[in-house]
This record gives sequence, structure tokens and C-alpha cells, in this order.
Amino acid sequence: MYYHSELEIFDKSGNWAFGTNISNIGNKMSYANEQQKTFLPINLRIGGSMGLNLDYYNKITFAVDFNKLLVPTPPKFDNDGIMSGKPHDVPVVKGIFQSFSDAPAGFEEEIHEISYGLGLEYMYRETFAIRTGYFHEHPTKGNRRYFTMGFGFNVNMIGIDFSYLIATNGRNNPMNNTLRLTFVINLGTQTQKTQNKV
Repeated sequence: MYYHSELEIFDKSGNWAFGTNISNIGNKMSYANEQQKTFLPINLRIGGSMGLNLDYYNKITFAVDFNKLLVPTPPKFDNDGIMSGKPHDVPVVKGIFQSFSDAPAGFEEEIHEISYGLGLEYMYRETFAIRTGYFHEHPTKGNRRYFTMGFGFNVNMIGIDFSYLIATNGRNNPMNNTLRLTFVINLGTQTQKTQNKV
């Protein structure tokens, strides 16, 4: 689901957008042991952005998103083998709903299961962009934390984006100090031009 609209702040025009997505809904899979099937990483993502045109050439955009796995939290066992939390081996649909209330430590742990990302982009003439962002995951739920920075530019139908990731959690993150490169071809722009010519 996605929605966007125009806005005006301090006599500046802009736009805001909101979106949500649930992905990877499907049957459990066995990876190594046919007798032991595990959930797909069913994922709920909710986010929004606000862009503001500083003037005719310059635009700045803020974005935030929240992410939660919709799979049951594995129960914990004490030294006597007593389980805390809810059973983990449940059907897929039940597991999705159970994932909101099954953390052994209660509501506080449920909040820890939500990761978030923040982003900021400066765009010049819809051609050149500078970006930075931050991703945070709780130490008990994966402990991925990193900054990203990068830039991109668009020329006609072609876009190229570069990004660099810097881990901030002190762990040996395999993506730490890596450069990522993305190429984009915007076929819609060419289609629109062709329609206009016709």
C-alpha cells in the first residue's frame, strides 16, 4: 500500500508519502533437515517520507521506516527446562499474528524486535543527489547498526548510485567498509516521450 500527496510548509512546496508492505508470506521451508521446517522471513515494513523544495533547483527529503519480522519469537527455557513464551511450532498464519505478542520478556522485548532506518537526501536539479542514513537493530535481536553515505546522478534514462556502509556496533560486519553500486534504467521516461511524440 502506498499513498503520496503534495504539501506546503513555510511557503515552500513539497510532497509527503506513506507506505507499508508485507513480504515473504509462504509455507515453511526445510533447509538442512526435512523433519525441521522453519518460517520464511515474513516481514512487515512501514515507512514515510517528506520532501521539500528549497527553491527551483534544490530539494531535501527526509525518510524513516520501521521493520518487524512476522515470525514467532523462539521460547526460552530455564535450567529446569521450563518454557517461557509461546510455542514456536505453529501454522504460518497463526505465527504471523502470534509474532506481535509472544516475546518471553513481554512488551519491552516486542519493541526490541522492531528495527528502524533514517534517511536524508539532498537533490540538485533532479540530477545529482547526496544521501546519508542510519540503520538500528537492538543488540538482542541481531545487533546490526550502521551508517550509510553515498551519492547518485541521473542522465536522461540512466541513473547511477554509489553507497558506502560503516558499521557502528563494533562487530565484524561483513558489509562494513563496502562500496555498493547500482545502475538504473528508467524505461517509463522514454515511454512517456514516445507517447508525446505520437
